Amino acid sequence: MKFKLFGGLDCPDWFLPLLATLSTVPSQEAAQFASIAIDRIYGRPVDWDQVDAIAATVELDKHGMKEVLGCLHQIVTNSVRFALTASSITDELTMLGLSKETSDLVAEMVTSDASLRDRARDLNPRLHTVKTSSYKIEYVPLSSVDAPPQPVVQLSLKVAPPHYKVGDVATDTRTVNMEVSAERFQALHMELNNAYQAMTAGDGKKAR
Repeated sequence: MKFKLFGGLDCPDWFLPLLATLSTVPSQEAAQFASIAIDRIYGRPVDWDQVDAIAATVELDKHGMKEVLGCLHQIVTNSVRFALTASSITDELTMLGLSKETSDLVAEMVTSDASLRDRARDLNPRLHTVKTSSYKIEYVPLSSVDAPPQPVVQLSLKVAPPHYKVGDVATDTRTVNMEVSAERFQALHMELNNAYQAMTAGDGKKAR
């Protein structure tokens, strides 16, 4: 099964044991752990004595506490990274085995914090942003005189640096040119179409 929480991919095997540990924690304590995970994302100081006290209340050892915090960190960052709604977070977490009460509390904490998205994005790997793209088709002659020229696609992408945000006037963009064979372009087209299908699945849009 594909999950928006994981970018339209399957839930990774390593995540399930972490979620299983989280599912043993009562909802109110899970919400406290979620608040601590969010504080860590913001870089706020954490009162580890308080964390130990919460863990002791629900009989979690150090390893279990790390699993719970790691699981919640992944839920929070992925939820904002992939722009999940509160209902989507709840639905997917309950499908994975978390109680609805805990899922609702976590979803509310994530979606009610307007600045969390920017902070989580800052923690993600910095990638360039494509601003414009263009292409043209050229026909390249082969070495054999009798063989017809082969088409290649020449792509041109104007990219902005990692610190660029939508709406910024970026002055240090650069253009990346590349040449793609017909066979490679067909494979690229299929991969991009699969990505588009994953992006639009279930959001009311009809993929083309």
